[in-house]
Amino acid sequence: MGGLGAAVGRLDQPPDPGRVTGGVRSWRGELPPHGPGTPAPSTVPGVSTRVRVPAAVAVGGALAAVLLLSGCQTKSAINQEPQTGSTTAAVVNGVQDVVLTTDQKYRFKPSTITVHPGKVRITLKNIGTGAPHDWQLQGFPAAYDVPLAQAGQTRSIEFTAPAAGTYQFVCSIHIKQGQTGTLVVLSN
Repeated sequence: MGGLGAAVGRLDQPPDPGRVTGGVRSWRGELPPHGPGTPAPSTVPGVSTRVRVPAAVAVGGALAAVLLLSGCQTKSAINQEPQTGSTTAAVVNGVQDVVLTTDQKYRFKPSTITVHPGKVRITLKNIGTGAPHDWQLQGFPAAYDVPLAQAGQTRSIEFTAPAAGTYQFVCSIHIKQGQTGTLVVLSN
């Protein structure tokens, strides 16, 4: 016999007594004959004439594996450290200049920037040793974004401050880790 039947045996015949397939011996059809002095299978306590592996056992095993593996994560994906620091842009040659630093802790320092109407230069220094970071002003076109800065790099962008109000900026790669900040644009 070849194929699947060879792997599991014929289901209408008793299994070979010396062969165990998948740890379970099972067959369907007529029970094997029992001789004198051998009790009928239905009379042997705790012995079933048909063995089934419930789907719940397989699902339970998979669930246990998932729970075990999820227990390996000990740190939340969101950085629980508070956002810190604030600054007001300094005017240099007619441009408001702000320098932000970032690193592997997924925070902008300072996290709150205050500017006046007019030209603004945002400089992002990635002083970390890990992932790259960028700076994006939420809801505005790419002209307001500081490009990706690899570890040890510095990137800048100049733009005209939007209308007076409060705006959120983010590292587009690390929003889920809580790398966000606030840009406050004052009125004249």
